[in-house]
Amino acid sequence: ALKAGCISVAGVVIDGVDLSKVKADELQAVQAYAKTAKVAIWMSATAEGDKLEDSAPKSLKDFFAIVLHLSASAGGVKMLVVKLRDEKNVSTTLKLDSKTLLIVEK
Repeated sequence: ALKAGCISVAGVVIDGVDLSKVKADELQAVQAYAKTAKVAIWMSATAEGDKLEDSAPKSLKDFFAIVLHLSASAGGVKMLVVKLRDEKNVSTTLKLDSKTLLIVEK
């Protein structure tokens, strides 16, 4: 609909995904759309823990190139890079502003 209205889209955000209810074929459809439309897809989901195993079922992990875990910390939001392509639990010391989510500390 956006494309028909001459509105270009560079990315799509899907907020509040319950990954315990998502099936692989549904993510395959999203992946196919992203490739065809040449857009980046960002999804947000709530997870209990900060490990990759806590973020999504094992059968879905290959669909995600990057997995970030955000958690409240003193004076801001701590960002943990749980997965970055083939790397797991990448070390980072980034801290984000709790209102703007801009980087306040490296």
